[in-house]
Amino acid sequence: MGIIFDDDCLPHPSFFPYCKEMLERYKNIENIFMVSGFSAFDLDKKFKENFQEDYFFSKYGHIWGWGSWRRAWKYYQKEFINFEQEFKSLDVFHSKEERNYWYKILKRYAKGKIDTWDYPWGYTMWKYKAFSIYPKHNMIANIGFNTPDALHTKAPSKYDNLPTYNFPSPIKHPSHITQNIKADLKDFELSYKPAPLIIRAINKAWRLSFGKGKNLFSI
Repeated sequence: MGIIFDDDCLPHPSFFPYCKEMLERYKNIENIFMVSGFSAFDLDKKFKENFQEDYFFSKYGHIWGWGSWRRAWKYYQKEFINFEQEFKSLDVFHSKEERNYWYKILKRYAKGKIDTWDYPWGYTMWKYKAFSIYPKHNMIANIGFNTPDALHTKAPSKYDNLPTYNFPSPIKHPSHITQNIKADLKDFELSYKPAPLIIRAINKAWRLSFGKGKNLFSI
């Protein structure tokens, strides 16, 4: 087992005991593939306030600060053999919008138009119906947005100023190892769902007028 960070991710100190406890607790549970330290729930305070457990089981695995096991990583599939057939076999989406979004993303990856390792890791999790441990409280700050040396995060983002938290102890664990579909749909909305076209158009016009590193609206 191990813990992985990008060099522009700053963990709250409580991430380490949280991740260690989760890695030990679930080390022999074959359908849990990773432990995430990032949470987007501060982007919807009401949803977060009504969430009872301190983490949930998710099909989404955020990788700004995370842990995993050798037993999970051995399944990693970097390349598609037959993209259309393999994507069609997935039975993990809970809305047409969600399915269409990931079809477009993964098809671009399959065609070599996206250079990344995390999309195929997500696909691997979905293929094996595996879960990540997704915390209620964010413990990872990404300090690499809108900096000259940023690789994938060159523009301002709604994630710029997300707070980090001391993870609660003792931890309120979910009662069953099962996907929290409601929370996953919320994460799709907060983390992946594209902004409305009008917002993207306004931001584009704003950047053309005031510089590449500026958006009027954070997305």
